Amino acid sequence: MDPVINTLKKTIYFIGKSNGNKMIPYATGFLMGLGGVNHIVTAKHVIMDANGKLQDKNLKFFFNGKNGKIINRSIKDLKRSGANWIFHDNKHVDIAIIPINVHRSIDDVVAIPERATLKSNKLTETEDVIFLSYQPGISLEKVSPIIRRGMISRFNHNNTFYIDGFAFPGNSGSPVLLKARLTDIASSKNNPALLVGVIGAYIPYSEEAISLQTGKTRVIFEDNTGLSIVWPIEKILELTLKKQFKLQVEMLLKQDQSSRTQNNIISNNKSDESKTKPV
Repeated sequence: MDPVINTLKKTIYFIGKSNGNKMIPYATGFLMGLGGVNHIVTAKHVIMDANGKLQDKNLKFFFNGKNGKIINRSIKDLKRSGANWIFHDNKHVDIAIIPINVHRSIDDVVAIPERATLKSNKLTETEDVIFLSYQPGISLEKVSPIIRRGMISRFNHNNTFYIDGFAFPGNSGSPVLLKARLTDIASSKNNPALLVGVIGAYIPYSEEAISLQTGKTRVIFEDNTGLSIVWPIEKILELTLKKQFKLQVEMLLKQDQSSRTQNNIISNNKSDESKTKPV
């Protein structure tokens, strides 16, 4: 297996719910390092209802463990203590992030580094991209995302862009990566260019069937146009400029420092004990 693709797959989390031992994913998220802290990035509509109310109480995250089995962790257990979701000031931006715990000895996951990004002003139409997603109907023997491809088709006035690539329910929140520069994630370059955005949704096309007798709509047919909307990486990076983000990251980094200090004290005490001899 290509080591770069294998690494990218390890950034993916499937998001959904569970019914007993049955896993029911319905969306995608990915792990990204932001401000020195691991965050899950996904589409905002995955965790909020149509009225803008948070609905993450029973949310579950599925990812691979180093023992080869799927780990099922609730949002309560996954998120960092005292941490909350962060959203864009523009309520229409369909992105949400939250700091999470990663257990390095157990979780077989990798974070996309903040430097491994490319802003949309460095992109051009006709460039090829890929995105990694959960796809309903595919067996869940492992958390192994489907890889789809597309082409940047149009930049929009609201700073999003369209790709000529089919997205489906379950693909929301997928990372979009510039295909031509995938090798940069495995390189030692200081400024690799890789992540360009997040899948929001597919673009539907509606057509009405009109009654010849009444002139009224009898039925509406909706099709997938084959275009998908992408929120550019700038929208994630703008979240890191918010006061809420900065205060939250500062708190979590202090927690990490305190934990490391405590572990060092325990380690030193054990070392001292090993040097003593019983009387």
